[in-house]
Amino acid sequence: MHEITIAGNLKDMFGSIVAVGNDVVVRGSKQVGSILLEGLTVAGN
Repeated sequence: MHEITIAGNLKDMFGSIVAVGNDVVVRGSKQVGSILLEGLTVAGN
């Protein structure tokens, strides 16, 4: 299983959406797709 944690202000994140992809992946009852946020940095091990 792969996981990430995103911390920040959700209102600011929604305001910085640049694009939404049409690459929906269905996993059981969950559906996820790509969202491009301006200025978001993801880091991890």
